[in-house]
Amino acid sequence: MQYPRIVCLGMIMLVLFGGTAGAGTPLLLSTLTGHTDKVSAVAFSPEGSLLASGSHDCTIRLWDVISGNCLAALTGHTRRVNSVVFSADGMLLASGSDDRTIKLWNVASHRCLATLKGRMGGVKSLSFSPDGSLLAASADNKMITLWSLASYKSTATIKETMNWVGAVAFSPDGTLLATGTMARVTLWDLATHEPLVTFTGHTSTIKSVVFSPDGTVLASGSADKRIKLTNVATHRVIDLPTERSGYINALAFSPEGKLLASGEWPIAPKWRDRQIRLWNVATKQYVATLTGHVPASYVLRVAFSPDGTLLASGGSDNTIRLWNMTSLTVVH
Repeated sequence: MQYPRIVCLGMIMLVLFGGTAGAGTPLLLSTLTGHTDKVSAVAFSPEGSLLASGSHDCTIRLWDVISGNCLAALTGHTRRVNSVVFSADGMLLASGSDDRTIKLWNVASHRCLATLKGRMGGVKSLSFSPDGSLLAASADNKMITLWSLASYKSTATIKETMNWVGAVAFSPDGTLLATGTMARVTLWDLATHEPLVTFTGHTSTIKSVVFSPDGTVLASGSADKRIKLTNVATHRVIDLPTERSGYINALAFSPEGKLLASGEWPIAPKWRDRQIRLWNVATKQYVATLTGHVPASYVLRVAFSPDGTLLASGGSDNTIRLWNMTSLTVVH
């Protein structure tokens, strides 16, 4: 893939534990600007040519990954956008907002095809099922709603007992749904819509849940400054050594599942560089710290490109940063 033009190199800091990085190769490729408020959502299209971003400025933007140009600004939401996701075929983009709606966009025409409304509160997280038939939405009113992409109607509603459902994710095989609420993670059986198991090790709001590409591990990040890796089959939970240096806002596995990226909100001056960290999933250690967003800002979302060569991060500095992952080689 040809990389975007470099707009700003910024400061790069690598902290290595059990890994090495290409010497002298800058990781930060480009800075995408245009949003006028915090960038709270980023997602690559399935073929990797497009990047979608959502912001507290109530808009969604589509970017050409190679040129770094903004192709479209999608408007219609009236409150901040918390989540954007592409369908598996790349034809649809879904956006979820605090205005209590989900909008479905035609990626090619940039036209809004439907606005989904229901008994939802502010929409915090979205996830498409692997077969593209369902869209799951979590909200801040205890509700997880499953929407049919064929009819644009709700097919099921799952009610949590906690007020805030901050994260939702389908398993890669489409049989499970993971949700994160206030201090707990739940795995749901999609056939029965019943909970299978609940994990209660976190002590604050769950900001992100994400399955590894092979579906064997579920990662969860929380405002308690912890990242937990849960074996889906055995339910064994391992804490990564975060040193509780910042709130964990976002998590993303690399396509091959070897790396986990965390987007963080550092809480102490000595940890200001820890906006993004890359973790070796096998060794459970972090292998790099990426610093390029404005000092004292924080990262709300991270996403790997489908081929794993890029990482996108959305920050409170109103920017998106694109990082070259090919310059980092992890040695086990």
